[in-house]
This record gives sequence, C-alpha cells and structure tokens, in this order.
Amino acid sequence: MKISGKAGLVAGLSVLLSMSPAEAKVELTWWHAMSGQLGAVLDEVVAKFNASQDEYELVATNKGNYVATLNAAIAAYRVGEPPLIMQASEGSVLTMMLSNAVIPAQELLEKYGYEFDPSDYLPPVLGTYTNLDGKLLAMPFNSSTPILFYNKDMLEAGGITEPPATWQELGQMSRDLIAKGVTECGYSFGADHWSEYENYSVYQNAPYATKANGHEGLDAEIVINSGPVPAHLQMIKDWLDEGIATFGAQEPNTWGSGARTNFLDGKCAFWIGSTAWHGTVEEGAKFNWDGARLPYDEGITPNSSMIGGAALYVFKEHTDEEYAGAAAFFDFLTSPELQVFWHQATGYVPITRTAYEMAKAEGYYETHPSREYAILQLLQGEPSDASKTIRLGNFEVVREVINEEIRKALANEISVQEALDNGTERGNELLRRYEQQNAGKL
Repeated sequence: MKISGKAGLVAGLSVLLSMSPAEAKVELTWWHAMSGQLGAVLDEVVAKFNASQDEYELVATNKGNYVATLNAAIAAYRVGEPPLIMQASEGSVLTMMLSNAVIPAQELLEKYGYEFDPSDYLPPVLGTYTNLDGKLLAMPFNSSTPILFYNKDMLEAGGITEPPATWQELGQMSRDLIAKGVTECGYSFGADHWSEYENYSVYQNAPYATKANGHEGLDAEIVINSGPVPAHLQMIKDWLDEGIATFGAQEPNTWGSGARTNFLDGKCAFWIGSTAWHGTVEEGAKFNWDGARLPYDEGITPNSSMIGGAALYVFKEHTDEEYAGAAAFFDFLTSPELQVFWHQATGYVPITRTAYEMAKAEGYYETHPSREYAILQLLQGEPSDASKTIRLGNFEVVREVINEEIRKALANEISVQEALDNGTERGNELLRRYEQQNAGKL
C-alpha cells in the first residue's frame, strides 16, 4: 500500500530519526598500507575528517604493504567491488595511469567546486602524480625524500663543526673520525636503490632513464650504466673495502634495516634515510643528532631530490555521493592545518608551500631543524627531464633485477661496470615486455 501526504512525510521522518548518525552518512571506503605508528596517525586523520563534517563517514582499512594493497584493490575492481580510495606507492603511477580504473583527483576537486592551485604544491610532489593530460591523477598523501642523518656528538668529538656537503667530504670525514678513534664506522650503507641510485641520479640532474625518466613514453630505456652512477657505486664499494663504510647486516635483504640500526645504536657517524624515519630516529637515538641535505658530487650544483611515499587514487564504479565525499576528503587533506599536523606527527613533508610556510611561521623548524631539510631539498633547483620522479613500467621488478647485479659487484663476483651493464640490460628487457603488453594505452 502506498503511503502519501502527511502520513508519508511522518513515516519518512520516522525512518530518518531511527537511523544512527553513522548510518545516515555516506560511507567512504579507504584501503591503505600503513601500520604501526604511521597507521595510528592515519587513524587520527580519519577521525579528524569524520569530526569535521556530518555528511560522510570515512572508513579506513589496512590491507598490508603497498603491493598487497594494490593487488587487493585490483582484484576487487575486476569483480566490480573496488574501494572508493586506495593508497599506492609512487612506483605504481604508471600502472594506475594505464589501468583506466581511476578518476583523476583534480577532476573530482574541480567537479565538486574545490579550489585546486597547482602552483602551491611542491614541484616534485605535483610532477610525480600528474598524468599525460597535465591533471593530478592521485592525491599526494605521504611524500618523503631521503636526507643525511649524522651523529653530532661524533662530529664534535672529531673537531668537525659542519656536516658534509659533498660525497667526497663525507668520505674524508669518515676517514678522519675513524683515524681519531671517534668511531669504527663512518658511513652506514644500506644499499637502498631509491636513495643510493635513483635519488642520486635525480639529485645530480643525471637521467636514470631516457624519455624524461619515463614520463614521455613506454619506450624509455634505463641508462644508469653510464653517467655518474658507475663512479658513485665504485666509490661506495671502495669505501666498504677500505673500511670507512659498512653494510648494515650480513644478508642483503636486511642491509637497509641494519644500516638504520647501526646509526641508531651509535656505531656509525652517517646514514641516509627517508625523512619519514624521523620519528624512529627521535625515539631510538641516544645521542645528539641532526640532519642535512643529501651530499652531492664536487663540481656540480644539485637539483631537487625525488620523492617516495604514496598517493590516494579514486576508483570508478562508485556513486556521485561517494565521489563528492572523496573530493571533500581530499580538500580536507590538503588544508594547511591538516598538512602541518601530518608533517609534524610523521616526518613526511607537507605537500604545499602554504603548509610549509605555516609550520615555519609557528617556529617549528627552530626546534626541529632537521624536518626542514627535506622541504628545502625539494624546492631547490629547476625542473628538468632528469629531475623527474622515475616512471617506468613494472618498476618494482626492474629495481630488483638491477639490485641482484649490484649485489654481485659488492660481493666481488663481478665489476661495478659489469653489474650496471647487466642490470641495465635485464631491466630494459623487462621494460620492452611491458611496452608490448601495454601498446596503444598511452
């Protein structure tokens, strides 16, 4: 029986009044890859957004690491049940761009009336997640870049007043500190591809790959077997052989975590790590420490470094109400107040100049100077093809095959040049396969 007139209105109101606040809101699903302390801060972001308005209920779910989260979301999309929002690493940009499964974040913001000012974003952050149409494909969320961490107590004991600006200075300071008996370890080397080879290339303004580091076509080729990388890797190997640098651990799969531990335990004077490790350093180091911008080679002017981290993608197959909610969340996420909170709570950089200036005006960097180095590093230099965040197909696998060859050189099985030649050849074979599989999609 159809209910109409006043009776229908009363019945409708009764239904609405009987619903809980959460039930009355549009639910926004977000699959992410953050756990531990970072996951706890993410939950705070969710709580802040939910408390800021009464139309939407953001529900965040951890799906494992970046690879697991991406795979889960792709599987869900194939059966028509994707999350509204998914967090994916900077290495997944090309995969998501070619998938035809997502709606550009900029398109959503503009459609639902939110201001989007590209000039306010840190250039490396904006450039990483911009698609071929010049639109922001994904909303940057956790953006980081590597910096140099150093043990201030050790440097002071060795009579050194300033951290090294160049790689050559870092090597000599390591030698001097060891010679003076201040430490047995200068540089704690984690063999991290992102910081030691990718960021090294970008910072030196030298191409990691052709076609603007992959931004201008699937036919890009890796070129790190030429340019400055061979000499850089040879220098690191020489340091290891000399004893002024050390691996973090016995096994390659724990070199990175071991290098961090060696620095935190006060065994090594220098360590390069993501600015997102700030919280770990602040909690774990039992000595006076500071940070500095990445070292560069003598005789060059460094460009901006490259970002890592992840961004948020919005899948198709959802309702207009959900898309309006995603746009509202992205607008909230980029507000200066929220960006400053996220930056200070995690060590990730604020993604806009406005948020950076707000933190600076509050005097935050006077008490936390090391938090500013990453931002200054990202703002320096001029954008170029070689300074772009690397965008190559199936890049996680490409990285691994290059790393396999580099490990052989570090184990004295082959030369550094052979390792980089072999890694480049194997990596390019994978890129050609990816190009064939995705022909015509760009």
